[in-house]
Amino acid sequence: MIAAMTVALIAAPPQMPSAVVSTPAGTPPVQMSLSWMPGVVQCDGMTVAATAMRRPLTGLSWQGQPEAPRSVTYRFRIDATGRPLSIARDGSGYVIQAEDIAPSLAASRFPVEATRGDCAITYTARLSPMATAPVAELIAYSITPTMGALPRAGWERIMPAATGCGIYPRPQALMRAYPDFRALPATPGVRNWSMVGYDLDAHGRPVRIRTVEGTRNAALDTASVKAMAASRFTPGARTGCLYPYRRNPGTIAAPPLPNRIGALATSDH
Repeated sequence: MIAAMTVALIAAPPQMPSAVVSTPAGTPPVQMSLSWMPGVVQCDGMTVAATAMRRPLTGLSWQGQPEAPRSVTYRFRIDATGRPLSIARDGSGYVIQAEDIAPSLAASRFPVEATRGDCAITYTARLSPMATAPVAELIAYSITPTMGALPRAGWERIMPAATGCGIYPRPQALMRAYPDFRALPATPGVRNWSMVGYDLDAHGRPVRIRTVEGTRNAALDTASVKAMAASRFTPGARTGCLYPYRRNPGTIAAPPLPNRIGALATSDH
């Protein structure tokens, strides 16, 4: 549903994830982007629209060739505040790379109204090769690399090495400005991020600063662009530079405990 880091095109070799599907002998595995896509929510047979549906973190997978989409279903209830509770997965056994589905659902919110029971949602795995994966998802993975560094093929999609800021020697930061993250609103359970794009003039000053991708935290986007405008780099005009700013998630308060003592006292009478 999450300090800033320098965008690097050459990353350490990624750790091999556990999701490896057998492939024909001699066929090299293909590294894929893995995104769990939430479907519609049904409660008591009726469709319920979320006011904020949080996406699970993007992951990586190894595949010999694209396989049929995998899916997993979760059941839950919604309290009167629109909060999902009693979240449980249908079926048993381990579902590879599905660890963030339940937490992302817990951070989602629904309309404030009467409680709802017997709710269900199905998530479908979208697997995409690095060459065709949405750039926004590759950037999102680079912000929270849960399964090792984003591979070089992914970085080439985000910022090609043959152009602008990707050409060696890369410009070095002489003064890196940051927003006051504490003054920016945090989203409970979700790391907000803003990938800032910019060019450099001959004096190393950022120009044409813009938000390329992000989690749509308007305050963070504005503060990130302002911070980049105050930064300075080694001289030399460049284009297509990128830098991410991140705001850690806010805390989700624990749900209220059931009034078990009162319930027991009532049952005794």
